[in-house]
Amino acid sequence: MVYDAFIDDSRDRHGEQVVVSGIFIGDRDRWGFLRTKWIKRLAAEGMKYFKASEYYGLRGEFQKFSSKTKYPPPFGREAAKRVFDDLEGIIKQANLMSLGVVIPMQDYRQAVALTDTLGRIPQDPYSLALSSGFFETIKAVNRDKGKHMVAFVHDDDQRFPRYQALYHEFKKKNPRTAKQMAGFIPLDDKQHPPLQAADLAANVTCNFAKEWLDNGRAPTDLKRLKDTMYLIGVWDKNYILEVMRSQSKGNAA
Repeated sequence: MVYDAFIDDSRDRHGEQVVVSGIFIGDRDRWGFLRTKWIKRLAAEGMKYFKASEYYGLRGEFQKFSSKTKYPPPFGREAAKRVFDDLEGIIKQANLMSLGVVIPMQDYRQAVALTDTLGRIPQDPYSLALSSGFFETIKAVNRDKGKHMVAFVHDDDQRFPRYQALYHEFKKKNPRTAKQMAGFIPLDDKQHPPLQAADLAANVTCNFAKEWLDNGRAPTDLKRLKDTMYLIGVWDKNYILEVMRSQSKGNAA
């Protein structure tokens, strides 16, 4: 089986609390179903794409719902939420699998501060989340019997060359896992519904992480995706240090 894994990132407003990688995994038929239904639902609202930040801020493609003339409060927010709910329903109908990888920034800073990890922990914390996402995606597809390959796709921005270099470095360090990794390319999230679904997954995971770090409770948003959320992994300080020690000993996966 050949799978496509679409990846996007999320973080709190200033990236001081948490950094997240959200991933959706599916085969060609599942992604085809999602694309058709997703585009049709947005078109019904005169919308071209979904972006979580625009949904929460009622801007961009969600701008019309901020009109107090057409949508007196709270009708604008309720109308936007119906769009979100319907897109979430499409994800569930497509039977996709989602992963979320969380880097708590306090743990990251503590790990970086330790002398024995200097020079080995990436300066960009999202690189840790992305590396973990590669590994966990392969683990996830291997739950099913057979030989599986995964092609990875990330939202295209100025940082992608750095992420592509990370992808190749990951393959070198993890030769067994690399045998199932079939490439890593950038695409415009505004043009590709699977990346918009990944944006939704990253945002839901980020909300979970912030709620969990604040008071130890998982938010309602996480429960909404419980049918598709295969894993939310948290790279705390101890996990980061253990991975660094393992890599320094050459224990490749």
